[in-house]
Amino acid sequence: MNGKLTGGSYADAIRTRILRPLGLRHTYLPGHDTSMPKPYACGYATYQGRIVDATRVNPSLEYGAGEMISTTGDLATFFDALLSGRLTSKAALGQMRATRPAGDGMGYGLGLQEFKLTCGKSVYGHSGGTFGYLTYALRSDEGRTLVLSANPYRGDPPADALDKALTSTFC
Repeated sequence: MNGKLTGGSYADAIRTRILRPLGLRHTYLPGHDTSMPKPYACGYATYQGRIVDATRVNPSLEYGAGEMISTTGDLATFFDALLSGRLTSKAALGQMRATRPAGDGMGYGLGLQEFKLTCGKSVYGHSGGTFGYLTYALRSDEGRTLVLSANPYRGDPPADALDKALTSTFC
């Protein structure tokens, strides 16, 4: 399927406009391909009351909301480039950072989440989850980055786990 704006597919636009320019060699959009590049982290999910291996679930189920496989290193590089202004204009980044309250101390803007920390700072990035995986990729204005991936994932982590990780990293 070709996009009206780029004349190519969503995956082609991501590859040519973001992945290649940033050198993100360990990030890809698999489409319907359920194979995984090695090494990879297995993901487990609860299905009909039991834990099942969800590693090879068809990633196209998530399309633009999560049809991407990456590494923590590539995620850190991406958010560093995005939040330091190398991927978009200063005005566009300002709009992305103009968040609205979304509950639990988090705000949401145009593709960015803002996490307000107990020490008064805010960090920006995004969380994401799909069957068997949960990831947070966040960056402070000072350039410190945290990429946290919870695999295997069995329900919600303890309520204070994320706050403790963010406070310890950024405060």
